Amino acid sequence: MGVRIDSHTKSWLLKHGAVITISPVLLPWTFRNKQVLFDFECEVKTPEDKENYYEIEKDGISIFIDKKIQTKVRRVDLWVRGRPPFEQLDIKGLKRFSTVDQA
Repeated sequence: MGVRIDSHTKSWLLKHGAVITISPVLLPWTFRNKQVLFDFECEVKTPEDKENYYEIEKDGISIFIDKKIQTKVRRVDLWVRGRPPFEQLDIKGLKRFSTVDQA
């Protein structure tokens, strides 16, 4: 899986710790005995359970993507949008609204 990061996003991530964790947001009910992945969330920290994440190193930045999250294509795009102090990290290429096996 490839990751594309523009120069502004790279400097923003390096300024905020150079680590990002992308985790699933699961709905509290099941569908056909599977969990429903509604969305995903980003945190600027290292995950506690690294074995459940893919780790990708890119330009000195560690990106952890939960193994439950599927990709739409073989590349994930990260970029920062907004103006300080309201900047937020956007992600393109990950699949929302999918089902995953229960843990």
